Amino acid sequence: MDQNVLFEYIKSGNLDKCLEIVNKNPGLLNMHYYGVTPLMYSIECQTEEIALEFCRFPGINLSLKDNLDSTLFEKAIEYKMFRVVEYLCQNSRKPNINDIYLDNGETYLTFAIKSGDEQTLRALVRGKIDPNLANKSNQYPIQLAIKFDRKKMVEILLQAENIYIGTMQNGYNSLLDACENDLTDICIMLIDNGADINVRDEDQKWTPLMHAICNNNEILVKKLLDHKCDLSLVDFNQNTPVHLAVLTENEFILKLLLKYSPNKDLENCENLTPLQIATLNDDERSIQLLS
Repeated sequence: MDQNVLFEYIKSGNLDKCLEIVNKNPGLLNMHYYGVTPLMYSIECQTEEIALEFCRFPGINLSLKDNLDSTLFEKAIEYKMFRVVEYLCQNSRKPNINDIYLDNGETYLTFAIKSGDEQTLRALVRGKIDPNLANKSNQYPIQLAIKFDRKKMVEILLQAENIYIGTMQNGYNSLLDACENDLTDICIMLIDNGADINVRDEDQKWTPLMHAICNNNEILVKKLLDHKCDLSLVDFNQNTPVHLAVLTENEFILKLLLKYSPNKDLENCENLTPLQIATLNDDERSIQLLS
């Protein structure tokens, strides 16, 4: 009788009556009724305050599943109970949510990102779920957010306490990826969050600045220069940033670089200085700037 009455109060959202019943008979919380526990039912009814109180109740078993083998965590995500998601992230112990892979090989974080589900992603991050755990395809959450150009999701991930934005074990680097794909807003967020602005890719040995120059991204070039990126680094052809600015024939970027007094006389692998390249290309404006 108590269980039936409890479920009626859950459905109607009557928190006081629910607590009155479970305080008298706490064992009800871990009992299934038509395949679900009271906590599961409160999630299904989207009575979030009741669900949170049940989550915190002494003796509650957070590892129970319903008759369809769904966990509390899965149900909370399905029914958009984001405060419950946060609580379960922080308080579930067995199984460890961070170590769970979905049937499709995704983690909860990577699945939320691929699905474009910002609310679930935010709840997971606030719940302190590991933001650096790759899916079974060895793709990291930050990597997927950048791949799909989901700026808001990158912003949410960067709020995680232990987010890593350096070079990952699979060789992936978030800033290089964002710069290569000309994702200005994401690049700026990463730079402002302390990403290494002098990192170089494996193939061309390009830095973020070199990618920005070759993409004619004047905003990003200025941002990197303002953060004092290294202008002495060279790519696999021994080109400096000044060489690349001349090759792209971008007068504005060349002017920006020259304000920082880089060495204009270095030769690339073809033994050409930036001025010699400008001369070969009959680039009169670059010749004037470099002379």
